[in-house]
Amino acid sequence: FWSYVLRPTSGPTSHQFVVSSEARRVLAQRAAHIVPVPHAGMLGCCKDFWSYVLRPTSGPTSHQFVVSSEARRVLAQRAAHIVATCDFGRPYTDILTKKGNWVMEDWLHWTETWSVYITAPHNGRPVLPPVVGQMWQHLRSGLLYFSRVNPSPDVAQSGVAARDQLFAYARLVEQHFGPAMCKFNLHVVVCRLVGQEAARGRAAFSNEYWVENLIQWAKDIVRGRTTKWPSLVLLMEMLAEEALAHLRMEHPHLMKTFEDWFPPCAAMRGSNLDVAGCDGTQLLGSGYELNNSQHTTLLEGWKARASHGLIPAGWFPGDLDACDDEPSVATALLYKYADVRGCELLQSTMYLRATQRKSYFVLVKYREGTPAVEVTYVAKVLFFVKLHAQGRTDLRVAVCELYRVQQHAGAVGVLWHTPSFDKPTHASYVVCFDELLAKHVAALAPGGSDAWFIPYNNMSGADRAF
Repeated sequence: FWSYVLRPTSGPTSHQFVVSSEARRVLAQRAAHIVPVPHAGMLGCCKDFWSYVLRPTSGPTSHQFVVSSEARRVLAQRAAHIVATCDFGRPYTDILTKKGNWVMEDWLHWTETWSVYITAPHNGRPVLPPVVGQMWQHLRSGLLYFSRVNPSPDVAQSGVAARDQLFAYARLVEQHFGPAMCKFNLHVVVCRLVGQEAARGRAAFSNEYWVENLIQWAKDIVRGRTTKWPSLVLLMEMLAEEALAHLRMEHPHLMKTFEDWFPPCAAMRGSNLDVAGCDGTQLLGSGYELNNSQHTTLLEGWKARASHGLIPAGWFPGDLDACDDEPSVATALLYKYADVRGCELLQSTMYLRATQRKSYFVLVKYREGTPAVEVTYVAKVLFFVKLHAQGRTDLRVAVCELYRVQQHAGAVGVLWHTPSFDKPTHASYVVCFDELLAKHVAALAPGGSDAWFIPYNNMSGADRAF
């Protein structure tokens, strides 16, 4: 077939079914066939690397570049410490025993998030052999640049820098693992991606995760229906949604909301519902009056903030104080979870529907002391509060425990650590929503006072709320 359609066309032998000279120039470009970064990089190079360094070492096959049995015990123990947030579709499963079942999504999360804690030094000693740790640093930095539209600060920040990282990894692979590990996947990610980005733009816009997401959308529509022609079912569903969208635009006065069709829904949604602010932030669920204990916690957090001179504009330190004769200036309602800036869910410790996920650890930073220096905390959100006072704009805040953290030395990536998770630096502190920087995954060792916190990105690679 290809010999026919690509045969020479000079002279009278030209034919309408032969590829034109202009099309030949396009096909000759190296960027005409894009590199599948998740398949070649995550499911290829990354999986090959970890399959090699975690292979069985019993008998004479032991090797200096294979993770030791002592390190394996550390990796297995740490697997039980990680608590994913609600943003992860797949929680972490032990790489030692479950990596055979991992898909591309698992390898992305491992590369970007889980490995930062799992492979971090233990008691001041590296878990990975030095050369293996260096190789992983190079591979992770290069792959994550090509996988994310906005790569995190701990990886390469340009295509050339990412290519150099991957090339350094390839040199070490050839030197220490041998030519057998220099496979085609490694060749294409090292040699093709920079040229592809120059010709087509960022590689992250062309990765397979977008395609996989679209495939899942189509499968969800057809799933549960018995049909000989699933493509027609998909097409009818799409056309029906398009027709309803046009009707809503042309005749908005005739379109009913769900509450109009089902009046009991309003009662089911609860009372004291919050309306989103100008930035899209909205406290979700019903609003409740604070009990005495919760009001005391709020008051302590408000006073702690006031002691640092950080009362929000238009508010005053005494707004929450109540005397015997008259109530406080501001009234407060408690909420259990929130939608931050209209695009990310943040929960509190009072939100009990999520039993396996903890989406309430957030990074915050303040300038403290004289002279002022930046201090980093992880805030554990206890509950959310909306403050209302006559003549003022409503104020939405999070009441938190603050734990002072420092970056863990030697980790491949950003890893925050506190040695005193059982004793918060501030037992109660009011945090404004614009101070919440990034939601983090927690790694909590049972029965200990140490805790670690790992930043992460969402699956799409788009900007997150934090």
